[in-house]
Amino acid sequence: MLIAVHTKPHNIYHVLKYVVEKPGVEIVGSTLVSDSIADLEKEILITQPLNRAVMRNLYHGKISVKKGTVLSSALWEAIALDLRDAMDYKEQPYLLARHRHQGHDHVHVLFGRIDESGKCVSDSWDYYKAQVALREIAERYELPSLKFSWEKLENAPTFAEVHRQEVQQQEYMVGQRTQLPDVSIRSQLIQAIQAHVGDNPTLPQFIERLQREGIEVRIYPQRPGRQPGDPPGISFQLHGVKFAGSSLGRGYSLPGLQKYHQVSYVPDRDDLLVTNLLANPVTVIEHQLTLDTTECETMLPEKIEENWPGVKQQLIETCYFPQELIDQLHQQGWLYADRKKRWVFVESSMEGLHLNGLCFDFEGAKTFETFAPPEHHLNSLFRLQQGEGKIDQVIVVSDPLEVLATYALDGQVEPDKTTLYLSTIRPEQLPLEILKIASRVMLSSCCTDAIKVTLTTEVPHLQVIDPAHEQGWLGQWLQTVQLTQKPSSTQKEFQVELD
Repeated sequence: MLIAVHTKPHNIYHVLKYVVEKPGVEIVGSTLVSDSIADLEKEILITQPLNRAVMRNLYHGKISVKKGTVLSSALWEAIALDLRDAMDYKEQPYLLARHRHQGHDHVHVLFGRIDESGKCVSDSWDYYKAQVALREIAERYELPSLKFSWEKLENAPTFAEVHRQEVQQQEYMVGQRTQLPDVSIRSQLIQAIQAHVGDNPTLPQFIERLQREGIEVRIYPQRPGRQPGDPPGISFQLHGVKFAGSSLGRGYSLPGLQKYHQVSYVPDRDDLLVTNLLANPVTVIEHQLTLDTTECETMLPEKIEENWPGVKQQLIETCYFPQELIDQLHQQGWLYADRKKRWVFVESSMEGLHLNGLCFDFEGAKTFETFAPPEHHLNSLFRLQQGEGKIDQVIVVSDPLEVLATYALDGQVEPDKTTLYLSTIRPEQLPLEILKIASRVMLSSCCTDAIKVTLTTEVPHLQVIDPAHEQGWLGQWLQTVQLTQKPSSTQKEFQVELD
């Protein structure tokens, strides 16, 4: 069990609005009686005139269990009230709101900080008290034990990061957002650092690897307040956002990198190399693999097998794609990871020639990028086929992720039919000779206007389907995911612990 939010917010109204008006909310306990958000705010602030020195009058926490675990409302109330008592809020007004969106069972706890005598509950050692209390509560109710923050190498995400992820994930799940939730800069930095420390690199090697990923590294040998002999400081910057190593967690300061990640730093050996690297950073190099075929030159990004486990995990845990499908595509060479840890989908012509790598940057812009120049992929597309023999049905969609979803769902096709699933952005890439004779052709409304115009003109029996509709592919896919979702899927992505 863990706590992901632990703040004293300035704006009580906004917190109440989010907590109380969340779809599916259940109030499991409260001493407040009002119905409107404004009146609830007034109830919490009713004691404010008794102690105007207090600027933040609300304690806001979020207690959660591992995703996939569900507790009863009575148990949630008991846990929240035990935490209230342990945090010295026993005499304060409170509200306990249970949320269960995205399969994530958790309770928001709101405690007023000023009692009827004007006394404000001290927030000294709040983080420590909360962690100790939750560990005791976990043992009391036989729940998984809480890991203390000082036992962790990474700092927890901020409330803003968690809230942004939840909102974007909800928007994606209901079709209001076409892209997956953004990965925070903090998470991108931590993932990049972890990816480059496995072989005990020297500090110069470590810095050079991060620079090749587009991450700016800075070393601060002399900073205000440091004593002679203190270790240097280190910071990381990505997309203009900068984090001190220690702000990522105790495992990411320079001493932490040495102690917990075995980054080797010997000043006499490394200082000159480090100085040169910081003054002249290495550039991000785009590698490419060129394979000669009998008819054309195939251009693909370099395959980096050591990056594949992370990419595979993202596809399975974030998109819910079946592991068997992902493994099969990888083994056949249609899907892999490149040096930038992008998802590379291999496009080919209908004759099977590998012509182009379509790259998806999950940790960056989250857009598909064509690797090869246009002349190398005039007739290439990403495709999967189910069944053998004459193609009876064709499903044309906007991108490879939608191809995988429709293929895995198989909800729009008959099992005894041979179906072709394909994605493309240019009309020239459409196999019109196949589409014209197929008995059924379905088109995603997310495809480009050029594709829609061409198919509407050339294929009279075309059916256009909105994927986001509940009867569309995305709608059916989401329903399937909700019914078959395992605790090991996307649920892990948003598990966070007390900051």
